[in-house]
Amino acid sequence: MVGGTSGIGLAAALAMREAGAAALRVVGRDAARGAAAAARLGDPAAFLAAECAEPAAVEAMVARAAEEMGGIDALLVSPGTSRLPELLFRQSLEDIRTALTQDLAPVLYVCRAVLPV
Repeated sequence: MVGGTSGIGLAAALAMREAGAAALRVVGRDAARGAAAAARLGDPAAFLAAECAEPAAVEAMVARAAEEMGGIDALLVSPGTSRLPELLFRQSLEDIRTALTQDLAPVLYVCRAVLPV
């Protein structure tokens, strides 16, 4: 569960646990939030720290998750760092760049890394 340390991602991870997931890995950048999310999820959850806007970090995280869990059977990606409260034409170029690098790129990188597993 990438982006599973809070919000929609954590809610999805909780739903996966309640549905009987045999193993869960919650992935995020913030170790304190990740530890709290894993504690809230309980067994069989654990936290993996990764900067998913970096392809090499994603590859390492996916390899570790697959090794720890004996493979990856399901993937949920729920990044939520951008703040685009205005209409697109009112957004600064920096806000658009942040949304692309922190929200869209991680989804693509993680899916690309997990598909061969």
